[in-house]
Amino acid sequence: VFVRGLTLEKARKVAAAAFRRFYQFSENQFDLSLNQAREIQVNLVGELVRPGSYVLSARNHVVNALAAAGGPTDIGSVRYIKIIRKGKEIPVDLYRFLDNPVVEKDFFLEENDYILVPVIRKKVEVSGAVNRPALYELLDSEDLNKAIQYAGGLKEDAITRVIQLDRYQNDRRIILDVPYRELQEKKSGFGLQN
Repeated sequence: VFVRGLTLEKARKVAAAAFRRFYQFSENQFDLSLNQAREIQVNLVGELVRPGSYVLSARNHVVNALAAAGGPTDIGSVRYIKIIRKGKEIPVDLYRFLDNPVVEKDFFLEENDYILVPVIRKKVEVSGAVNRPALYELLDSEDLNKAIQYAGGLKEDAITRVIQLDRYQNDRRIILDVPYRELQEKKSGFGLQN
């Protein structure tokens, strides 16, 4: 039974169909498992602690490859990572993986893939009455509401009428009062800068 190049799920179906020609069995009486995966070489470039070429099990995905390379540097993006495969770019947003690890199947690697970690485009610091104060990377399309969502939402004692925003603009630090409650009522957002 030849299964080279097939996913494990497809190989399971092909093997079951081949065995059905000689045996009678129900779906729960047949299983196919992988004892040892082949090794592949992947190349990690860009803003990584240890960029280079790595030999990994083919069962690994982007998260494992990034861990092998020490992860992104302080200025390395986790939202705009790209897998470059045969001239095509596949975008990878690790926040999607952290939000829903089931999407891990979207991040599997193939032989000679390049993983490019670019410089962060937009990073914001969320502090104060939020559940998870930290630095967050935002996509160009994401706003204040998304930043607060990433920070675990507002605490119960948060003042929501006005949120203060520190911004550096034209070589000056300015403090903006954002009418947050009003924005929520109007279901609108407020754009943030790096």
